[in-house]
Amino acid sequence: MKVKIKDSFSKAFKGKRKIIAGLVVLVIISGSIFCLVKGKRENFKDERQINRISERVEKTDFKTTISASGQVMLEDEIEVYAEGEQNKIKSILVEEGDIVKEGDLLIEYDVEEKKEELEKSIRDVKREIENANLSLKSLKSVASQEEIEKLTYQVEAKKKALEEAKNNLESYENKISQQESVIKNCQTEYEKALKDVEDTKVLIEVGGASQSELTSLNLSLEKSEASLKEAQNSYNETLNQQKIAKLSITTAENDLKTAQSELSSAKTPLSTEEEKIKYNQQEIALESLKDKLADYEKDLSELVYYTNANVSGEVTEILVDEGTYTEENTVILKVANFDRLIVSASIEEYDAPELEIGQSVVMTSDGLEGKEYYGKITKIDSSASATSTNMGSETVVPIEISVENPDGILKPGYNLDLEIAIIEKNDILAINSSAIGEENGEKFVYVLENKKAEKRKIELGEKNDSQVEVISGLSEGEEIVRVYDEKIKEGMSEEEIKALNQQENSSSENEKKQENGGMKNDSFGGFNQGVPSGEFRGERPIGGGPMG
Repeated sequence: MKVKIKDSFSKAFKGKRKIIAGLVVLVIISGSIFCLVKGKRENFKDERQINRISERVEKTDFKTTISASGQVMLEDEIEVYAEGEQNKIKSILVEEGDIVKEGDLLIEYDVEEKKEELEKSIRDVKREIENANLSLKSLKSVASQEEIEKLTYQVEAKKKALEEAKNNLESYENKISQQESVIKNCQTEYEKALKDVEDTKVLIEVGGASQSELTSLNLSLEKSEASLKEAQNSYNETLNQQKIAKLSITTAENDLKTAQSELSSAKTPLSTEEEKIKYNQQEIALESLKDKLADYEKDLSELVYYTNANVSGEVTEILVDEGTYTEENTVILKVANFDRLIVSASIEEYDAPELEIGQSVVMTSDGLEGKEYYGKITKIDSSASATSTNMGSETVVPIEISVENPDGILKPGYNLDLEIAIIEKNDILAINSSAIGEENGEKFVYVLENKKAEKRKIELGEKNDSQVEVISGLSEGEEIVRVYDEKIKEGMSEEEIKALNQQENSSSENEKKQENGGMKNDSFGGFNQGVPSGEFRGERPIGGGPMG
């Protein structure tokens, strides 16, 4: 059974192999016919291009661009900050994605506790201010007769107390004098008793005195010593009392001075320098209290109950929670206007010098087929920065571009391809740069006048990869030689130039055939190189060097 299946498969495969071989032959034949037709067309095209030696000077739209890529960003994503030095969030009145208008409520704060504290502080300071005012009033007001009499009595009492203190001190001084005499007598008795004891000890050794006599003398010595110590202790105690008496005098003098000052102030307020200083100090303290009151009242008036939206747009992010405390610099949420978009891009240092504020930009995206967005350069950073690429590192200059036609489809984060118009002129004369020669620093072309080459000096303006603006020297409609060749001489006829061109192209074609192993190259040589077709848009990719 297996053999039959294998045989059937082999027969079927052989049949298909014949069909495939036939198809291959057919493809080869078709390809040969196509190559012959194409070769004839290319030969015709080569011949047609070779026979064209001139071009007409015409007006055109002249544009040179820098290619780059960028990312869409929000222009007006506003960070909303918490208000007040420190607040507790009571409730969040919006959600992410909500559309808000300028002035709408966003956050409500819980400020009742802070309000109560401020109101209490205001009441306390007001009471302190009232007391300070009363003190100032009392300092400069004349006392009543009753108060004067009372203060006069106090002055007399202080005088009497001072006199008593002085008398007390004098009594201590007399007592000290008496005690000094007592100490002197006790000292003499002690020294005499001590000598008697020492003498008796000597007599006892020689048998001139008895032990009982020595014992009696020792008792006398102890008594005299005790009397001396008691006298000295009494003396020291009296000295301490004398010191206290002196302090009492000082206190009594100060009390008298105070009483006399109070009596004087009662009769004539602010009569002394001290009273004036005290009054001024009280005034300063009162002003300080008034400033404190003003601060509390200001804080109360500036209590923030809500945060409002300062722009219209969509709430894109909420960064706080209810119940949390915020500082003055805390970002609580973000609001963005999606109708105002920018594109951020980085331009290589070679192209950056050609950028200017206001240059127009066309923006497209592979993901948004058929969409074109327009804008202008609005910002060019003043400094460059290094960025990493697949090839290593390169220096770039960051720029920003406005988006003038946002449509709701273009979203932040999208990547766009940019074409920045660094040169954009309309309806100007421009010629192929291959037609231009140079001699002694001057640019020229060959103009065909009556089918003969006339050398014409020209002044050039802006240029791009293949065309140059002509400022003067040529007029619209004139014919010029399309490709400059140093072999062309002024006065040459059109036919001579054409023959020279054919010779150049023939030599070039032979060289190409040799380089390609005898195969004909499809590219055109001579006058066929660098020829624009239709309106020229000089575009060059980002990363190229400066235009030359």
